[in-house]
Amino acid sequence: MKILLKTKMLMTLSIGLSIVTIMDLRPDTTTNTLPVLVEMLKDDVQRIELTQQGNKIVLEKSNDEWIQVSPLNGVADWARIKAMVLNFRKSIAMDVLVDPNPTDDGKTYGLDASNAITVEMWKANASIPDISFEVGQDAGEGASFVRLHGSEAVYRAHIGGRRRFAYDASDWLNQRLLQFDVAEMTEVQVESDDVLYSLVKTDDVWSIQGFDAALDAQKLSMALQSLSVMRIGERVDQTVQTPWMTMTFQVANESIPMQIGTPVERMSLVSLEGRNTMVPVTPLERFSYGPAYFKDTRVLSIGSRDELDLIRYTTEVMDIIIQQDLSNGFWKVLQPTNIDLEMRDVFFMVNTLSSLASVQQVPLPINQRAQVTIDIRRLTGEVQRLFIYGPQEDGILCAVDGQEFGFISPEEDIERILNGFGQSSIVKK
Repeated sequence: MKILLKTKMLMTLSIGLSIVTIMDLRPDTTTNTLPVLVEMLKDDVQRIELTQQGNKIVLEKSNDEWIQVSPLNGVADWARIKAMVLNFRKSIAMDVLVDPNPTDDGKTYGLDASNAITVEMWKANASIPDISFEVGQDAGEGASFVRLHGSEAVYRAHIGGRRRFAYDASDWLNQRLLQFDVAEMTEVQVESDDVLYSLVKTDDVWSIQGFDAALDAQKLSMALQSLSVMRIGERVDQTVQTPWMTMTFQVANESIPMQIGTPVERMSLVSLEGRNTMVPVTPLERFSYGPAYFKDTRVLSIGSRDELDLIRYTTEVMDIIIQQDLSNGFWKVLQPTNIDLEMRDVFFMVNTLSSLASVQQVPLPINQRAQVTIDIRRLTGEVQRLFIYGPQEDGILCAVDGQEFGFISPEEDIERILNGFGQSSIVKK
């Protein structure tokens, strides 16, 4: 049988399409063949070496503390090390091969001897680094140009950016403002033109000398802890000439003064132990307000949420009661039975009630009905009642039943309480 030319052409086209289809169905192994940097969890990393232009920075973990052993010696900055090593908590595959054989030793990509940073990381007892590569310039979209140990090829990969590896030796040292352990402080003296007082720790309890009012222990503890995490900002040559405030820390038998300059654009110049640096003023500013800042201005006497039984939210149209399950600390809705509350918002609400403070004492409202009433019943049967009236210029007007004055509370605190019951903001009538 004679095969027509048209038939031959159709058969050829069919075979060609079949080959294309088969080729298209074959798995793409390109990405699978690209090199991979192995996974290293932050607790696995025991030694890091960063080398640029022959200058090597060596960081080692000793007794769970990072130390810079070369070229400087001292406690290393854990925050910067953590930011670097967390990028390797999962294996990192190279995104793409950029150049298999670059000219000029990779200068185009910042991988030449003058610019490349060699990064090496070891696990415990390893004789060779588990991770070893060179990082060059950033390549955009969060990626950088990378060359692996023993290879000339240039890849693009997401390793956290060049800046995480490019600090000088001094910048790898501890960058906390206070180089001593804040837990070892026994006294803090604060002095300015307006205030002079001393915080004193006795048997791990802080008090203020000569200040008899009850203190908010949580606020005081948070203020001191905020000092412990303050980080050195921009280093400067100038010193504080006329201090806005001086804080003197007593640590063991050593007295350490810190002079603080007048804040400019929410930053202050600080002179401490021969170092001069610019730092955010907020953690220091708290101490400038004097002892009254640490006065216990909480309006509800809730020591712990474990002492609470139920909380009731009442308005003209709504009546919600929630009760705590003491076996697990969760709250359930007793009434109405047709609503569900977000447990996270409930926890925030209870914590806010525990710390709710008065910003300003004001006369009790006359001939004004509260928009919201919150009843808080303890396991002992005692009930405290909070009235929420409405917005004022400086916050939300509130009162506690049985007290002779009302008070202004921050708007965000009241909103957090209402959100716990799935309700929206208070509106001005």
